[in-house]
Amino acid sequence: MRKKLALLGLGAAALFGCRNDTTSPIKDLAGVVQDLSMTPSDGPVGCTDNCDGPVMMGATIHDIDVGNIQGNTMVTITGVVLTGIANGQGHSKSSMKCEYDAYVQDPNGTAPDGIRLFATGGTCTPVDGGSCKCPYPPKSGTILDQLSPPNNDLGSILTITGTASTYNPMIPDAGLGPTQHEIDLNKGGAIMVTGTGGTVAPYVDANGSDFAVNGPGYVMYESMLVTIMPASPAQTSALDKFRGFTYAGAYFSGDYNFVYAAGNMGMYPPAGATFKSITGIAEPSFGGGVAPRVMGDFQQ
Repeated sequence: MRKKLALLGLGAAALFGCRNDTTSPIKDLAGVVQDLSMTPSDGPVGCTDNCDGPVMMGATIHDIDVGNIQGNTMVTITGVVLTGIANGQGHSKSSMKCEYDAYVQDPNGTAPDGIRLFATGGTCTPVDGGSCKCPYPPKSGTILDQLSPPNNDLGSILTITGTASTYNPMIPDAGLGPTQHEIDLNKGGAIMVTGTGGTVAPYVDANGSDFAVNGPGYVMYESMLVTIMPASPAQTSALDKFRGFTYAGAYFSGDYNFVYAAGNMGMYPPAGATFKSITGIAEPSFGGGVAPRVMGDFQQ
């Protein structure tokens, strides 16, 4: 069983994690509407706790991903590129607090050199059927609103301060997923935008099975941009109940379906669509899934 149950109104299944128990979100589609009154910030945002604590400068994403930096260490990483805009990830079952993430990558780093940014928002709003609704970025009220259009978009160049941490998602019928490294922005977190137009060259893999559920690619290329490019064009499967699909042996999550499937009633790509390649973020959680972000990630 995979995440995103409530996206399709199937919020009865519970997901459990070592940081917090989580359930899947019902996304607030009204929150997708961009608030044009919000403007980008050029300086640190949201530092309200532990702002003066010791911070390890010069840390790299690779250092965090391979365990060279001890957990719960405050770090500052510089020159990283926004590869995945802020996204809702449901809420904690225990605290009912909304949870959000985004992804960045070091364009000059050594693999693995991508990482998840994590922030917790306010309490979700109960709705019919026993589920809870969370406001969607850029209306989450968290520091990650900074990393959502119209404030910033893919390619923003960032300096990030936060706490190096890990997330070990687990669900009762599937067991423990790969450990996912992250930077927790909840205490002393800060984001500085230092430029735009940053690019990251995806890792290109012809062997899609490396990125099947529980495939080794999610450890070797954790949270990085990857392109699945088989020797010849391949077709997509039908979408599953989580809006994920398979292609050339790889599993693709629907985490950014609300972006690239806009105007398609959330039903893109259709079953049997043929592509030369598909690009996305290699998200390790819940067994792993490559997450396309925009229509340009699908190459026919």
